[in-house]
Amino acid sequence: MACHNLGSLSAKGFWDRNLSSSQRMRFAFASSNNVEAYKWFTLAANRGHAPSLKDKSLLERSMSPSQIALAQSLAQDFEGQTNR
Repeated sequence: MACHNLGSLSAKGFWDRNLSSSQRMRFAFASSNNVEAYKWFTLAANRGHAPSLKDKSLLERSMSPSQIALAQSLAQDFEGQTNR
């Protein structure tokens, strides 16, 4: 669940309620990172979290093949580091 939540934060960007509506949208867009989100959704899906599969699939539609490959590589690297 934690991996999925990190993926959601990365996909949507970070929201600060102290900012105006337009500032929030601009900041959220600037702080979103689809590659990082895809990595976290992949890690969550690998652990059996079904909603992450759906979110990962939706995210793929807005990513280039090179971004997907990078995200997959980052997920593999993370798995390798945690399995040592």
